[in-house]
Amino acid sequence: MIFLMTLLMLLASCTATGPAAKNTIRLAFVSNLSGDKAADGRSLLRGVQLYLETLNRQGGIAGKHIALEIFDDEERPEKAREIALEIAQRDDIIGVIGNSSSAASIAAGEVYQEYGIPAITPSATNSRITNDNDWYFRTIFRDDFQGKFLAHYVLNALEETAVSIIHEDAPYGLELAENFEKTGREIGLNISFKREFQRKDPDLDTVIRNIVSELKTRGGNELIFLSVHSTEGIKLVKEIRDAGLENQLLVPDDFDSKTFRRGFDGFPSEIANPGYYANGIYVASPMLFDVMEKNASQFFDTYTETYNEEPYWRSAFAYDAAMLFAEAISNSGLSGNRKMIKEDRRKVRDFLANLTSAEAAVSGVTGPNFFDEHGDPAKPISIGVFQNKKIASAFTQYQLIRNPEAFSERTAEYDSQRLISIGDERYYQTSIVFAGTRAEEFTEIDLTDLTFKVDFYLWFRYDADINIEDIEFINAAEPVRLGEPVSMSDKDGVSYRAYLIKGRFKADYVPAPYGQHMLSVHFRHKYLSRHNLKFALDVLGMEQRSDMTPAEQLAFAQRLLNPSSGWMIAGIFFYMDAEKENTLGHPDYIETQRRFVEFSRFNIGARIKRPAFTLRGLITGDQAGSFLMLSGAALLLIFAFSRSNKFLRFSRLTWLLQLIFMIILMLALETVLGSRMSGEVPGFYLGYLDRVFDILWWFVPAFFLSSAVKHFFWEPLERNTGQTVPTLLVHFVTFTIYLLAFFGVIAFVFDQKLTSLLATSGVIAMIIGLAIQINISNIFSGIALNMERPFRIGDWIMIHERTPHPQDNIIGCIIDIGWRTTRLKTTGNNIIIIPNSSISEKTITNFTLPEPTSRFEQVFYVDYAVPAEKVLTLTMQALNAVAGKENNGPLREPKFKVRVNDTHQLGLEYEIRYYLKPAEVSPAKARHSITTSLMSHLSAAGITPSYPKEVFIDSERLNPKLKSEQNEDS
Repeated sequence: MIFLMTLLMLLASCTATGPAAKNTIRLAFVSNLSGDKAADGRSLLRGVQLYLETLNRQGGIAGKHIALEIFDDEERPEKAREIALEIAQRDDIIGVIGNSSSAASIAAGEVYQEYGIPAITPSATNSRITNDNDWYFRTIFRDDFQGKFLAHYVLNALEETAVSIIHEDAPYGLELAENFEKTGREIGLNISFKREFQRKDPDLDTVIRNIVSELKTRGGNELIFLSVHSTEGIKLVKEIRDAGLENQLLVPDDFDSKTFRRGFDGFPSEIANPGYYANGIYVASPMLFDVMEKNASQFFDTYTETYNEEPYWRSAFAYDAAMLFAEAISNSGLSGNRKMIKEDRRKVRDFLANLTSAEAAVSGVTGPNFFDEHGDPAKPISIGVFQNKKIASAFTQYQLIRNPEAFSERTAEYDSQRLISIGDERYYQTSIVFAGTRAEEFTEIDLTDLTFKVDFYLWFRYDADINIEDIEFINAAEPVRLGEPVSMSDKDGVSYRAYLIKGRFKADYVPAPYGQHMLSVHFRHKYLSRHNLKFALDVLGMEQRSDMTPAEQLAFAQRLLNPSSGWMIAGIFFYMDAEKENTLGHPDYIETQRRFVEFSRFNIGARIKRPAFTLRGLITGDQAGSFLMLSGAALLLIFAFSRSNKFLRFSRLTWLLQLIFMIILMLALETVLGSRMSGEVPGFYLGYLDRVFDILWWFVPAFFLSSAVKHFFWEPLERNTGQTVPTLLVHFVTFTIYLLAFFGVIAFVFDQKLTSLLATSGVIAMIIGLAIQINISNIFSGIALNMERPFRIGDWIMIHERTPHPQDNIIGCIIDIGWRTTRLKTTGNNIIIIPNSSISEKTITNFTLPEPTSRFEQVFYVDYAVPAEKVLTLTMQALNAVAGKENNGPLREPKFKVRVNDTHQLGLEYEIRYYLKPAEVSPAKARHSITTSLMSHLSAAGITPSYPKEVFIDSERLNPKLKSEQNEDS
């Protein structure tokens, strides 16, 4: 029955958490999932699915799961509009993530606005999408901003003064080109060449060849800006490179895609030299993962592990779009009633529209998500460079200054020459320093004081103007210096330095998953804040690692740890974040009222854990809460039902279920507590949590082993023999089990040698033995009683001297035979506790053995003058009057007897023989009943029992001289 109920609970849990659950909130996803750019659409979809699957595993939103309805618009405006109308007529879709292209988004956006459906696009950048449409939002920048930004980057970062523009007739390319050209002319760029083509031109290949031929004829080495989609960009780039043009190329965000990177596969030049066509092209990107911070790093690792490929920016921005909808749904107080779908959609839209500042922003993988009055985010553009079919950050980037009021040209942290303004926003030029590492070995891992030693290579590629020697290792346990480089190079304004680092560093706990430790190295520049310098992962220099699968990376990393260390690598990580340092009242920051300066911090290292054969860590943080509630509820139900006598015959099954759910409870509870405490309390205190659970993992199994002995050995033994197992023996076995668990804790948790422990415990046992020597005889007497078994639990006994005198004996029922004492219960419900040594010295009459019925004798005396026949008759009448259990008298069967037993100086001695069941009537009560009845009957007949006569002697008559002596003394 318990098993059936547990199974039903599990099925109910699975049903409640399944995607087809009744309480489901639906979102629509619309993108191009077919054709040439299907791979980019799938990147968007995977980002959304990754977030929603994680959210649903954690219980969804208020118990409701979010389901995703997927639509393919084929990147065709007319198809996108049809899908938008279909969604609008549904009463179960709360919002839309999509569309992916600008043209499709513009067409669908008209429907979203007309029918009141909130939508977030993670990739469409045309400004028309959100202009005058208060139902459309986006997590990516706009094309008008991208065009302006790229113009400034060409002039200020690339230091180019002349530009050629090739653009398409689609909204995406048109808006980019218009804003680039307009801004470029305003800031002094020379737009020397400009050509347009139609995307749907049936002779597009010929048109592109003619444009490239014209460029080649003109000559010149000006930068070429390709304001087109990546599908047409592949054709343009190939024609430009095949024509031998070496002009610098600049392309927009659509080129940071799978479509473009894979677009040259199969061409002979690309096969012979991978990256031949794209190498050196500058590309605008919404997000580059080589400068990713912690949230982005975790997303990168999770995505890679889930889909076995690295994510693109599209996945990250789609992930944030799903997160925004989840936050809106969670905080909007939706009714959930399909008849009120319009009101619920309005609530979601209003929540998104109110995210208007960094303080109200939803922090995501791509940074803080909030919107301006048009529904557009304030996010910067990253500039990357194609190299070997990958994109690395350019050495020069521009960061958005989010709090211009804190900016001061007088502050030493800033250089006004590096500042640009685009509209109302200001951006500051930042230098990128690429850092790469190769660890050689982790040694001397000491988690008592949380330190370790590591040997590793560390290298930097950077702009020659930066002093890289000013690197500071933040978590070094001992001073660590870069020393002399083992390799160096200075070429074309790019410097390279490589160092071999050996040092001791501080370890820490990983916030999630709990139970792992982090062997990490953190460093930053001593003087240059993150406005002037940002670290980036050298994805090009670490090429050999980036080509590995996650499993191959872990296998490669295992060499870093000696197997004898007792640890294994659980993962390796690289990410960048910011470290704040107090200004200490420095005058340069007084004017801006800033108390902290942020520095770019580079973090590298490995997560380590105990070998995989342990149970701990099987339940992850996402699952722990659900498993904790399930196991807790199951244990409570099992405990409640096990109290009923009906379930006694299922004691073994109950024990097994309790064991299973207790293990699950322990695993889940440790993960929940560890995950909640990690990051909230210092790692030192998490060590105590580890220690507590280390101890519990010894004593909880000891408890269940002791319980198993009871259910699988003691109880069957009692049933088969019909005898109760002595408590002394039960306690001895239980004590032995817990003693072994105690030794295990001392040896394996506190890392103490058992030899010294046993020697110490022997001395302690001797001291304790001397201290309790008085009780030793009781303990050994108890052992003897259990071995000889003169009585058992439930037996009625009398403890007396050699002869049983009523005033000296103790009569009672055995209820416990312990280590030191034996407990008896009298019929008066009194508990008598007798030391075992005292029992062993007494005579024991067992009334229960060999039969539960025992014979008792009682004597009285009557004068010789009274006829014996009369006394015998009266005595039988007295016994008949009180016979029976209800009268607390003798048993009627076997029949009681009365006889003349002997002659005595008091008269004739009469003996009454009667039978009792001491378990039902105590001997004392029976004697009382018999004596009272006998005296009553004899008295009624005028007979008085004989008794000893006391003789009084007059001392004065016998010795008169004694009296006279007493008088004289007085």
